[in-house]
Amino acid sequence: MTIQTAGLSDPAVRAFVTFVLVARHRNDTWGEMRTRRLFTVAQDGRISRFETGQA
Repeated sequence: MTIQTAGLSDPAVRAFVTFVLVARHRNDTWGEMRTRRLFTVAQDGRISRFETGQA
């Protein structure tokens, strides 16, 4: 899904949109874990940075 940054009114927000996703996972080795994923969306609507880590 592409975020349409052109529709955002604040130029600073349009230039740098970030959102975070936190998910719960479970496996037989480690049990239940929470994972955080951070996405940074550039002005053209593409993801310019992706980070993942323990939540």
